[in-house]
Amino acid sequence: MCLAYGLVMYEAILILSRQQILHIKWSTKLTTHWILQGTVVLLATVGFLVIYQSKISKGKNHFETLHAKLGLATLIATLVQAVGGLCAKYPKLMKKQLRPLTVKTLHRLAACITFNLGCISLITGLFSNWFLDQMADSNPWWKGLAALPPVMGVIIVLQVLKSFLPYFKKK
Repeated sequence: MCLAYGLVMYEAILILSRQQILHIKWSTKLTTHWILQGTVVLLATVGFLVIYQSKISKGKNHFETLHAKLGLATLIATLVQAVGGLCAKYPKLMKKQLRPLTVKTLHRLAACITFNLGCISLITGLFSNWFLDQMADSNPWWKGLAALPPVMGVIIVLQVLKSFLPYFKKK
């Protein structure tokens, strides 16, 4: 799940940035975005199932820690966001209920929230008992990892806000 949110989802959102070094057609960016996001859904779901099965095999309770609860909420938000992405990609699916621009705006805002929820889940994982038992004594560098998700979250928030600027300039 760390790979899904910490690397793939981050790149999937940033690929849509208009401030890129590589000049790629918008349609290519969108295709890359949904392929990467599909990979996120797959990796996160498989990661969740592996962790869930591990808990079953060890006879441990599920969803007791803050990290576990946030992880579950993040996975659910990701699955809902994937459906929202389909509605944004195929606006005719929701045309009778919402305008396409509204769907895309909601998708961007929900992406921001979902990604930051994933960042918070990653941070709580870095301070979980399991991680501390594995890493705390042998590798002092791991504390620097805790700084990465908030920085990544801020970058995503700024990119989403920049994507709204053209709509405000028109008025």
